[in-house]
Amino acid sequence: MQTHATLNDPAQTRLPLSTADLAQLRFAYSPIWELILSIRLLQSPERHALYTGWLQCTLPKLADLDLRLLTSLIRPSGYFPDFLTPPPASSHPSFAGELAQLAKTPPEQIQQQVQHAIGEQAPDSVQARYLRQPAASLRQLVDLLERYWQRALAEHWPGLQRVLEGDVLARGHSLALGGPTQVFQELHPGLRFDQNDLVLSKRTCKGQITLGERGLVLIPSVFAWPEIYLLCDAIGQPCICYSARGVGLWDSEQSRPDAALTAAVGESRSLLLRALVTPISTGDLAAMLHLSPGAVSQQLTRLTSAGLAESQRHGRRVYYQLSSRGERLLSLFS
Repeated sequence: MQTHATLNDPAQTRLPLSTADLAQLRFAYSPIWELILSIRLLQSPERHALYTGWLQCTLPKLADLDLRLLTSLIRPSGYFPDFLTPPPASSHPSFAGELAQLAKTPPEQIQQQVQHAIGEQAPDSVQARYLRQPAASLRQLVDLLERYWQRALAEHWPGLQRVLEGDVLARGHSLALGGPTQVFQELHPGLRFDQNDLVLSKRTCKGQITLGERGLVLIPSVFAWPEIYLLCDAIGQPCICYSARGVGLWDSEQSRPDAALTAAVGESRSLLLRALVTPISTGDLAAMLHLSPGAVSQQLTRLTSAGLAESQRHGRRVYYQLSSRGERLLSLFS
C-alpha cells in the first residue's frame, strides 16, 4: 500500500536502510512537489503566515481558475495520491519534464490511489470522474497544472530554485563530511537515524516499511514547512520531502530583517546574514538583495574575516553561507 502522508505525530515508522539503499541516497528538488504542496497551503492560508506575501500576490490571479481537479484530491492534511508527486528523475528537474512524467501515469494507478484517498466515503463528483474516466481526467489535470504553474509559481521560481539548490548543496556537503547520521539528524525533528534504521514520527502506517533496496530521494521544499512527507509505494524510488533551509528567505520582498539585527549591523549586512542561511553565490546574492556585485563581495569579505561566513567552491562557482558563529549570531535576533 502506498504511503504519502504528513509525518507529525508520535507513532513510529521504521525504514531499514540497507547498504544498497544508502548507496542510492540522493538529494533532488522538484517543481511539481512545490506546486502540489502550494495547493495544500491555499486551503488553509490562515495557518501559514510565512507565506503571506506569496498568497497576497497569487490569490487574485487564481480567482477565475477552477481548482477542483486538485482540491478534490489534496486536502489540508492527510494522504493525497502519490501519482501527483512522482519522484524526481534528476537532481535538477524542470517543471515541463516533471509534468510530462506525470502525464504518463497509468489509468489503473490513478484509480487505485484516488480510491485510497477517498477511503470509505462516497466520492464527490470530481473524484467519481477520476474513477470512471482516469485517462480523460488526467489530461484535464495536466492542463490545469500548467495554467496554475504559470499564474502562481512561474515568476517566483528563480527565488524558490535558489533556496532549493542551496539546500541540496548544503546537505550534500553535510553527507560527505558527517555521513547519513548527521544528514538525517538535521532534516527534521521528527526524523532520526538509529542503527541503520530511519525512524520517523508518522500518523499512519505505524511499524516497518521496506524500501526494497531502491534507495531514497530526499526532496527539499519551500512549501513543506513545517511538516515532512513520506512517499513509499511500489512504483519508483521512495521519497522524503522536508522543509528546506532558508525557507523564509525565498522571496526577498517578504523577508525583512529583524529590527534589532538591523540596528546592530546595518540593513544591508542584516539582509546578507539572513540570506546566507543557505549557500548562495555572490551574483545570486546581488540579484536577490538588489545590490551591486562589488558591494556584496566587499560585505562577504568582511563577514568571512570576522568568522561569520564561510565559502566553498562547487564547479566554477563559489558559494557562501553562515559559519557556526554566524548562525549563533543570527539566532540571537530570531
